Amino acid sequence: MTNAATFWLVTGLMSTTFAAAQHTPHDVATALANAGFVLEPVRTIERTLLDTFDGRLHTAGLRLESRVGHATELVLSGVDTATAVLLVAAAPSVTDQLPAGPFRRRVAEAAEDRALLAVVRVRTRCTSASRRDADGKIVAAATIWEQLSIDGHDGLTMVPCTVEVETLRGFEKHARKTFATLAGLGLAQLDHDTLAEAARVAQIHIGGYPGPSDIVLDPAMLAIDGCCEVLTGLANTIAANWQGTIDETDIEFLHDLRIAVRRTRTVLGEAKKVLPSHMLSKARTEFAQLGSVTGPSRDLDVYIVEWPTYTDGLAPDIVSALEPVRALLRQRQIAAHRELNDALRAPTTTAFVTQWRLWLAGPIDDGDEPAPAAHDPLIDVVAKRIMSAHTRLVEAGRLIRSDTPAEHVHDLRKDAKKLRYLIECFGSVLSEKPRKTFVRRLKVLQDNLGVHQDAEVHVATLREIADELHERGETSATMLAVGQLTERIDQRRRAARAEFAERFAAYDIDDTRDDLERALGRGPR
Repeated sequence: MTNAATFWLVTGLMSTTFAAAQHTPHDVATALANAGFVLEPVRTIERTLLDTFDGRLHTAGLRLESRVGHATELVLSGVDTATAVLLVAAAPSVTDQLPAGPFRRRVAEAAEDRALLAVVRVRTRCTSASRRDADGKIVAAATIWEQLSIDGHDGLTMVPCTVEVETLRGFEKHARKTFATLAGLGLAQLDHDTLAEAARVAQIHIGGYPGPSDIVLDPAMLAIDGCCEVLTGLANTIAANWQGTIDETDIEFLHDLRIAVRRTRTVLGEAKKVLPSHMLSKARTEFAQLGSVTGPSRDLDVYIVEWPTYTDGLAPDIVSALEPVRALLRQRQIAAHRELNDALRAPTTTAFVTQWRLWLAGPIDDGDEPAPAAHDPLIDVVAKRIMSAHTRLVEAGRLIRSDTPAEHVHDLRKDAKKLRYLIECFGSVLSEKPRKTFVRRLKVLQDNLGVHQDAEVHVATLREIADELHERGETSATMLAVGQLTERIDQRRRAARAEFAERFAAYDIDDTRDDLERALGRGPR
């Protein structure tokens, strides 16, 4: 535990919230006072629910709240865990801004490298109330929250006040008496707290951005309708991550945008007989350009994130000698993101993205003659394209030998990604259990191909940097350290290449194809 002046655990078992729709805060305060509560002076508080863009804390069963008044408190709670309170100078935007200790560790384990963002913010006045026993010990505690104003939603009206009652360990019966007092006054018990109620009123999803994988498709729907639903979900994901990528809020915005672009390109490539040709051709060109411009920034993001892993175990003097390398990588990262941001802000890019979403939102114009498979059942088209992608992957993988050029291995990785993207985009029309079994095998192969490709790219980047540092007249210590780091990363590449045959053989078996057949509703051969 950190210093007790800044960090403490709350002994309450849970908090229960009541909403006063017909009563004023004064009515509630009077009822609590009559029940033996002593009320403290009114304070002005700003309450903010913090989470990552994709709701990782929520998914982990954690809840992080910032309360700003005379001081700034962070309140971390979770299912079946003690509530922790931390005094800080300001609410953090990343976990590294939290002081080291158990509080930071719990948040970081869930949030990982994602930024902490305001999900919903409420400005309010509060009155704390407590009741003590004959020994002066607090046996019941409640807080009245009034004049609730939701940030960014000035036109919305919440209830006159809410009351949050703490159930204190060992004094549960006192909490129940308080519940009865509030219920007797006519207050309604909620199944969530004040911030969650504000999110409900403002229609804010506190679980984070759901992503396109949550789309549920009907296997019998027309193929063109199913493809457009998937493309709409992907277009929404691109739009949702667009500004976060430009602002560089965290590196996952670019990652998610890039994945959505890649999935879009995969669907477009496999829907040549489904979508109208007049839109398909332009979309494939535009998304190819968008995919290309996101590549350098993402590669350098990964390099910077992986840097501690690459240098782990090296002698301290070698790590120190490599600082010019990391500085140059950072410079390249900044330049790459600047170029990316220029591309994302370009009028031609924003105009196309707007046009694309409008086309998907409107009635689908098949033209004079629909594409040949446009009106086929979705499952028939999806099954055919997925099986074709799997066959293409297997046939290409069987040609890989120890002396096969690296670009062919990279092409195989692309084939594996396309297959994975198809399964992820149209997963709701596949049988779940065999689909998951198939994907597990595919992921093992993808992990191997990914390690190989990342190492290949990073070795090439290091060699470019070595040439640049040599021209600058960098010290011999740095040049030697670059050589050692290059060799270390290249060892990872060679190890991944050596493991490929075993990984691919584990994928290229009858069970894999049988699972895919079952997932597609065909049954094994």
